[in-house]
Amino acid sequence: DPLADFFSIGGYSLLSARLASRIRDAFQIEAGLRLIFDYPVLRDQAEALSAGMRGGKKEAPIGRLAAGAEIPLSYAQQRLWFLNRMGAEGGGAAYSIHAGLWLDGVPEEAKLRTALRRLTERQSSLRMNFVEKDGEARVRLRAAYDPLVVEEAPWGEGTEEERVVRRAEEHAAKAFDLERDELLRLCL
Repeated sequence: DPLADFFSIGGYSLLSARLASRIRDAFQIEAGLRLIFDYPVLRDQAEALSAGMRGGKKEAPIGRLAAGAEIPLSYAQQRLWFLNRMGAEGGGAAYSIHAGLWLDGVPEEAKLRTALRRLTERQSSLRMNFVEKDGEARVRLRAAYDPLVVEEAPWGEGTEEERVVRRAEEHAAKAFDLERDELLRLCL
């Protein structure tokens, strides 16, 4: 029914987001949630979309960036870059996410490396470095990489588990050089 109100027939915020996404995919126009909330009746949405399409507000598709490409930093990236530059507490390690996992058995290293390299190919955020060019910070994408480092079991005082935990804490405390380092580091 083109006169039905989206919210009266069971629409809610998550469905609104899905609808906006489907409109964007189908018509290559940025509808946004505002359209659905401002025009909850289907006929009114269609009229608003038609007016928007006639107005030339089509969004360009988002493409992949190649290694070496540079783009401006987001606001969150600017804050991180600034704190890193100012030598904030932890020197960059304070903003890293770390986790330790215990594995049963011996992993197949070649398959693990292949999977991790593919991960860095797909996830451009793992290939970002922050560079300064003409006084302005920018993101530069590096090529895909293998983030895995295989180490011998750590020696020293304590049980094997205590030594591994201590090594994991050392690994997590190591700061990142946002300009040069790979942003995903894994130690096996």
